[in-house]
Amino acid sequence: SYPVHYLDEVVGECTPGITVDDTVLIDTASIEAIGDQEIARMLTQLRIARLHTGLILNFRNPKPETKRVVKSPAST
Repeated sequence: SYPVHYLDEVVGECTPGITVDDTVLIDTASIEAIGDQEIARMLTQLRIARLHTGLILNFRNPKPETKRVVKSPAST
């Protein structure tokens, strides 16, 4: 898990689904489709973990859906 900071104080923690080699966050879901809400959640988790790449995996449908999310360097 990763500490969540606000005004230089730790106010909680974020536990993402899976972290691979401290470089990629993976979030699994079982939803109709990957949308803006899931992408926003991944971007938040990436910011908290101070990582740049995430992968959302959706197993709801017979063919799994994937979405790669990359945080821009300016949005730290």
